[in-house]
Amino acid sequence: MSGFLAGVRERASALGFRLAFPESADERTLEAVRALARDRIARPILLVDPARPDTHGAARALEAAGVEVRDPREEALRTATLTDLLAARAHKGLTREKALELAVLPIYCADAMVRRGEAQGCVAGAAHTTADVLRAALWLVGPAPG
Repeated sequence: MSGFLAGVRERASALGFRLAFPESADERTLEAVRALARDRIARPILLVDPARPDTHGAARALEAAGVEVRDPREEALRTATLTDLLAARAHKGLTREKALELAVLPIYCADAMVRRGEAQGCVAGAAHTTADVLRAALWLVGPAPG
């Protein structure tokens, strides 16, 4: 590994960032999470997809490696995401019913975690379209000032 990459990894590791990964059904995501945890580059949070229970076993297997695995249907997580969605989008017409549907989707849950400071970033795009990734991020995190 080059000196540059080693320096980047060292700095990333020192920051101890928590990164949310909402695409646990994608093998590339699982491999990335596995590598980040193994090399202690970041502290990954893997969100299982309620629509894909067949993939939960592979995600839960990473808990042994120290990966935090969460289910967006967990009451506290779902409620916090719902609250964030309504705070961010009710004025634009988002109804409580639609917000309840979105609150259990891993992409919205991950960005809500960023909004609340529970994660410093969300890594997505392997399984979601760019539009879906940007929509969730803009709705819940928003653009940087300026």
